[in-house]
Amino acid sequence: MLDVVKLRLTERKPSDFQRENWLFDHTVRWEKVGRIGWEELNGLEQQPESLWIDGYSTWGGLNNKIPVSRQDEVSGSLVLIRVDAVEIKGDGSGLFAHFDYMGRDYAINLTDPVYEEIMEAKGYRRHKLGESFITVSLGKEWHGYLFKFVAAIIERSELESGDRQ
Repeated sequence: MLDVVKLRLTERKPSDFQRENWLFDHTVRWEKVGRIGWEELNGLEQQPESLWIDGYSTWGGLNNKIPVSRQDEVSGSLVLIRVDAVEIKGDGSGLFAHFDYMGRDYAINLTDPVYEEIMEAKGYRRHKLGESFITVSLGKEWHGYLFKFVAAIIERSELESGDRQ
């Protein structure tokens, strides 16, 4: 994470609302050309008014799913946002990232492998983070819903201390 790589893209491959999808040329080796820090992330920050459509929640989640019947109202499936704080909570059925964004509360399933490992290794049931960038992803239909996922968290204090690799 945070590596800047050079690769060759061959064609856009949007699928429904997942318009960000591209195919890359498997015959060309990826080249690491650098790393980005907090200031560079600021330039990539997106500021949507909400995380797609709110008002639909799972047990344990909050504003974390969208009925497939509303899929036509969705465009895009990835967003990089900045939040003041994140609390990760584990409840036996999975991990949820709890945060406030644009005045709305969210509890979204966490799939970031770094924080999954931290929570498991340290036996945490709760872990509070400060200012962070969060990559939120919207998955394909499953059981009549599109589910939101927190795919990655980059905490400012971890990045600036050099702990986040």
